[in-house]
Amino acid sequence: MEKVNRLISNERGVTLLEVILVLAIISMVLVLISNVQIFGQKQYVNQSQQMNHQDHVRLAVKLITKEIRKENAVSVEGNSLLIGTDLYSLKDTMIEKNGRSVISDISEFNISPLPDGVNVEIKSIADQHGKKASISTVIYIRK
Repeated sequence: MEKVNRLISNERGVTLLEVILVLAIISMVLVLISNVQIFGQKQYVNQSQQMNHQDHVRLAVKLITKEIRKENAVSVEGNSLLIGTDLYSLKDTMIEKNGRSVISDISEFNISPLPDGVNVEIKSIADQHGKKASISTVIYIRK
C-alpha cells in the first residue's frame, strides 16, 4: 500500500518528449487502421460493381433465352433480334425491347444466326479496372 501512495504522491509528471512520442505512436496506429478500412471499402465497391455487371449480363441472356423458347419466329436483323413481334437491340449501354429499356450496363450485344438457332454474345461495360463480364451462348430453336 505504501508503494501505491508513493506513486500517487509523485509529482514528477511526464516530459514533453514522452507526450510527443506517445502521440506519434498513436497517430501511426490510427493511420494504419484507417488504411485497412479504406482498402476494404474500395474492394467492396469494386466487387459490388463487378457482381452487378455479371448479373446484368446473366439476366439479359436468361431473358432472351426465355423469349426465344416461347416463340418459333426468330430472325436476326443486323445486331437486332426479332423474336415474334418483339425487337431486341442495343442502344448506348441499354438493351431495349421494342424501344423500351430492359437491361442496363451492356456494351456489346452480338447476334449471329445459325441454321437451327442463334448465337448470342453479350458483354457488360468495363469496370474500374477495364474488366468486362461476358456470356456467349448458342440458343437452339425448338420445333
